[in-house]
Amino acid sequence: AVGKLIPGVPRWKAEGVVTWRPADRLSLTAAARYASRVWGALDHSDIYPDTYQGFDHYFVVDLKALWRVNDHFDAAIGVDNLNNDRYFLFHPFAQRAVTASLHWRL
Repeated sequence: AVGKLIPGVPRWKAEGVVTWRPADRLSLTAAARYASRVWGALDHSDIYPDTYQGFDHYFVVDLKALWRVNDHFDAAIGVDNLNNDRYFLFHPFAQRAVTASLHWRL
C-alpha cells in the first residue's frame, strides 16, 4: 500500500457556488462539484468503479432560479446534474433532474 491513496479519499475534490441577483426579487444560482476517483481498497485492487462498493469520479453542475413574488410567496425552478454525468458511489446517482417548487409562508 506504499504510495497509494487512502481509501475513501479522492486525490482532488472541489465545489463552487455562485449566486447572481439581477433584481431584488430574483436570484440565479449555479453550483459545480468535482471529485476524482476514490479507491475503496488499500492496495487499489478495486478496478471496477461502476459496481457496488465502487467509486467513480464525477463532475456535476446544478442551476436554480428563485423568484420572490412577494413577502409571502416564492417560486423556484432548477436543474440538477445539468451535464447528465453518470457516476457511481456505492449506487448510481440520479442523472439530470428538473425540479420546481412553490413556497408560501405566513
